[in-house]
Amino acid sequence: MSAPRRQSYQFMTPGSEPSGMDAVATERARAAIEKLKMSYLTEWAPATIDELDRRLQLARSVPSTAPEHLEAAFRLAHDMKGQGATFGYSLISDIGGSLCAMTHERVEATNGDFCAMLAHVEAARAVLNHRLDDPDDPTAIAIMAKLKSSVMGYLH
Repeated sequence: MSAPRRQSYQFMTPGSEPSGMDAVATERARAAIEKLKMSYLTEWAPATIDELDRRLQLARSVPSTAPEHLEAAFRLAHDMKGQGATFGYSLISDIGGSLCAMTHERVEATNGDFCAMLAHVEAARAVLNHRLDDPDDPTAIAIMAKLKSSVMGYLH
């Protein structure tokens, strides 16, 4: 009886490229991810940001419904945080994470709080409009500095 044949596994490392059928499958996967990324940029993210804006405006204008709308805003911000990371937009993740912290378990907010929350919406829109996936881009740095300044100004 011969010894069972051992399966050999090859792992891709950064800089290594697959060959043959693996290369075709890898290219298809990359194309699918790019298609999803474009859907994210042109459909999902703008819709999420629009709904986030709508929920924050409703929470601000109808205080009796604030808990419901702030909870929805938290969930939307949480989605932004995760989706931004998934599609290579770390700035969207950072903005979403910051807004998550501002809306988590919140049932009411001051006018300054709402202004700071809405500054996040404005920053997220600017990041998407400019397709900023590099946090070191000068425009990205300016947008994030403006957001930080706005939040500090409204909350202090």
